[in-house]
Amino acid sequence: MSTEKTLPPTPKKLREAREEGQVAKSNELAAGVQLAVILLYLYTFGNDIWKDLSEILLLTFDQFEQPLPTAFAAFFSALCSFFFKDLAFMFLILFFASIASYIGQIGFLFSSKSLIPKINKLDVVKNLKNILSIKSLVELLKNVVKMAVIGCAFYYLFHQYTPSLRNMVYLKPIEAMQVTVQIIFWLWGVVVLCYIVFFLADYSYQRYELLKNLKMSHEEVKKEIKEMEGNEEIKRHRHSLHQEIQSGSLAVMVKKSSAVIKNPTHLAICIYYNEDTTPLPKVVAKGADYQALKIIEIAEKEGVPVIENIPLARGLNKDIAIGQYITPPFFHAISEILAMIKIRG
Repeated sequence: MSTEKTLPPTPKKLREAREEGQVAKSNELAAGVQLAVILLYLYTFGNDIWKDLSEILLLTFDQFEQPLPTAFAAFFSALCSFFFKDLAFMFLILFFASIASYIGQIGFLFSSKSLIPKINKLDVVKNLKNILSIKSLVELLKNVVKMAVIGCAFYYLFHQYTPSLRNMVYLKPIEAMQVTVQIIFWLWGVVVLCYIVFFLADYSYQRYELLKNLKMSHEEVKKEIKEMEGNEEIKRHRHSLHQEIQSGSLAVMVKKSSAVIKNPTHLAICIYYNEDTTPLPKVVAKGADYQALKIIEIAEKEGVPVIENIPLARGLNKDIAIGQYITPPFFHAISEILAMIKIRG
């Protein structure tokens, strides 16, 4: 049925969703990056931090015979000094690393719409349904899997280090401390690696869920195209673009392209998309063999992104004529390419 939402979202639909803050992202990356930053920071500055902590401990013992206000002032001063000297820089790195982890996933995005309170969030019945929804169960399952994976990794490492742990009673305090630190670093490193795996799995799931929720019906796609084509500005732009296509100026069309899809030297398809003036991405030029090489050469010279995708290039060459908009079977692949290009800038 035409009302069934079986088609992938159009670039316009994805853009509107992005403006509302609906993007695929995983919190696991930020957590993993933060743990990695702390691990590297302690590995680099651990000796200095340990030395300063030891001095604070000695200072505490030295202040036992001093009046409480004097001892407290000395301890507080040493603690502040320790924070600004040894920890402030780490927290600053953590802050920027966390921001970078999200920018790396979704690019630069600030959505004021997502900050506007929604009345339907006050619906108790709906909120209860959300709590008991499949999404909540998936989140619970993810947490259980994370705990199980990390627990198994910890068990394996402890099993490997069992001889060292048993022999620690025969070691000097400094040697025992070195073994302990080594074990902690190994455990921490394993957790970081686990979070990388968690991120890859979670991001794939989040993107799948987003695209599934944004699916469109045939009627919605037709309505969107009709609305865009009815805009006078878009009509003028389309007429101008059509004239350029008919003029046969290959270099001009390649230069105007948003991306070139190649296969890898036998086919080259030029895709043009402007979110303000075109309802859907359009094939503006294409060529085979020598002409394909020429298109690729011009694109690389003009800084137009060239993407190698053999099935997509073949499909576009076969099914989409020059000057035509892409059809639903190509929405998902083209949208991903355009989104990737936009994030890269």
